[in-house]
This record gives sequence, structure tokens and C-alpha cells, in this order.
Amino acid sequence: TLTASATDNNITVVEADGLYLNNINAGTGNVNITLTAGALSSNTGTKITANAATLTAPAGINVNTAITTLSAATTDSNITVNEDDGLDIASISTGTGDFKLTAFGDVTQSGAVTAGGTTDITATGNDVTLNNTSNDFGTFKVAAKDVSVTDTNAIDLGVSAISGNLNVTANGAITDSGVLSVTGTTTLAAGASNNITL
Repeated sequence: TLTASATDNNITVVEADGLYLNNINAGTGNVNITLTAGALSSNTGTKITANAATLTAPAGINVNTAITTLSAATTDSNITVNEDDGLDIASISTGTGDFKLTAFGDVTQSGAVTAGGTTDITATGNDVTLNNTSNDFGTFKVAAKDVSVTDTNAIDLGVSAISGNLNVTANGAITDSGVLSVTGTTTLAAGASNNITL
């Protein structure tokens, strides 16, 4: 188990196995944690506080955060993040794993999300804007206000509750595996010669 504080400075950790986290506080600094094996998890009631967090754990990531920007990667394992506010996604890579994010502000991105399993984003009352053209989702589920999402190929839409508008752009078929509840306008673009089946 790791507890670390370096107010307004960077915290960098390299660990050979799995790691549990107590409070990790870098203030306005950055946190970089790399595991060469095992999983990374926040203990109950603790969180990572930083400007940006870069997290790598082959066997999975499950963390609580109060950060601005997130980069996270696993090897065919799940990533779960509970964020205190909004979040900018710099990079997410799960292989065949799932990506689950709960945020209490807008969700945006400055880099791609690659998640072969299910991406499940809850940002109720806030906007989710994930329009990087290199995004590659398996199934995409969302609960938010206005939602705009782009996928580099086909995309499956899971159960979603959207209190505003939904905009989906894909370069492949757009399908659904769950009920979509959209209060506003739904706009779908699947590219040339691709089907939309809802």
C-alpha cells in the first residue's frame, strides 16, 4: 500500500507487482504510476489528487481521482475511474477490457480511447464529447446531457440515458444492444456503404 504527498510537485512510482493506493496528493503536480505486473487500486475513501495522472497496470486499474487529465493503460483488463469533477482523457487503452468512468463534470478528450470491451460513462447532467477520429470502442454506453462520440470503425450503442442531444459519427455500422433514451435530437453518420440498425 502506498501513501504519498508532494504538494504541487510530481510523484513518480515504478512497482514490480500490484499496488493499493491510499491518498496520493501531488496538488498541481502530476502523478505517474507504472506497474510491470498486477493491478492498481484505490482503497476505499482515498483518491489521487493531481493535475494529470498517467497510470499503467497490466492486470487492471480501479481508482478514485481528483485530476484534470488522465492517461491509463492495461493489457486486456478493465479500467474504472471515479472522478470528483470533469475530466480530459489524454489516452485510454484497455485492449479487450472495459472502460468505466463516473464523473461530476464534463468529459472531453485530447487523445484517443481504445477499449475493445464496453465503455460506460456516467456524467449525469454534464456533456460528454469524445470526437477523436482514432477512438475505437466496442460497446459504448453513456448517461449524460449532450453527447458527441466518434469511432474509427463500427460502434455498438448500449443502454444509454441522454437528457440532451446525441451525435454519433462512425466509419462503419452503427448498431445498438440496448435501449437508447434521448430527450433531444439524435444525429447518426455511419459513413459510405455502412448500415445503421437501431
